[in-house]
Amino acid sequence: MSHNTISINSAEPDRVSDIALDSSLAFNWRGLSSVDPGLPAAGFGSAYTVGFYRIAAYTSITTGTGVSVGNSAYTATLPQYQYGWFDTVNLPEGKYMVNAQFGNGYATTGTCAWVDIDTMNKVSQIMSTENSHNTLTARFPLTAPSGGFKLGCRILSGNIVGVANQAFLTSHITIIKL
Repeated sequence: MSHNTISINSAEPDRVSDIALDSSLAFNWRGLSSVDPGLPAAGFGSAYTVGFYRIAAYTSITTGTGVSVGNSAYTATLPQYQYGWFDTVNLPEGKYMVNAQFGNGYATTGTCAWVDIDTMNKVSQIMSTENSHNTLTARFPLTAPSGGFKLGCRILSGNIVGVANQAFLTSHITIIKL
């Protein structure tokens, strides 16, 4: 069929355009209900990374073998509150497909991109939070070297706040190991 022109590696789409990959879930974070984690309405500036809430009553986190979350030196979260947040996903060596979507909880205007936390080099496209109705979406391949990879979402300009309230219900980060 002419509309089935996209393939991933050697996997071709079936007649309804589904592509079955021989892959495994490396990481999944998603919002389960709406919550306001008490973030500042003005957001955080470009010296920081975007933080993701991880309290079990409001979010679900699944990690594959060797995958963990943590907080980098660029987190805006104070040390005494870091147990409830993460800004970095630590991935072991391998090839991955990252699919991340999170709603902008407040009307902030800034840009962000997924980066290598160690070098701050961008690994995704730049995303913009023009208004409180934006949904930030990124989908990109990632190759983690033998020492692993620390993935985070860096604020590049302006102010951005993490997901809150109804934005939790539309938010997820899914990383598939290819």
